[in-house]
Amino acid sequence: MDIKTSFQQTNILYLALLGGQMFFAAIIFFVLGTNENPVDTGLGLALPFVMLGGIGAGYWIYNQRAIQGASLSSVSEKTMHYRVSNIIRLAMTEGPNLLALVMVLLEGQTSYWLYFAAGILAFLYFRPSKDKFFSDYQLSASEQQEFHAALS
Repeated sequence: MDIKTSFQQTNILYLALLGGQMFFAAIIFFVLGTNENPVDTGLGLALPFVMLGGIGAGYWIYNQRAIQGASLSSVSEKTMHYRVSNIIRLAMTEGPNLLALVMVLLEGQTSYWLYFAAGILAFLYFRPSKDKFFSDYQLSASEQQEFHAALS
């Protein structure tokens, strides 16, 4: 797979995951509305830990993989490595977000929307970009020129 296709697919995947979360949230919001009789299953106590653990682990794994990926020899290899690293980080961020939405659905606690909002903010922060790729994978000026040439 070439550099341009790999980078475009990474961005398309990001937008699809973001759109899926937002679509699921909209469905829950409009179907559930405001629940005047929330149910406490006790599972909500674990939600902050799952959110912090999932997002934190995704961040840590990405950074470890970026250190490994910076030592790869070609821009093509680095691009593929960046793609896989982003998929891992985005999945580990999306999982807790979906759990927060399921908790809203199960318990009807509107406070769980705050956890979802925090997760979405983290997800937005983790958006793949050329600048993040260049800095995280420590691309030299010649590698950056090769990357730009491959995109055009």
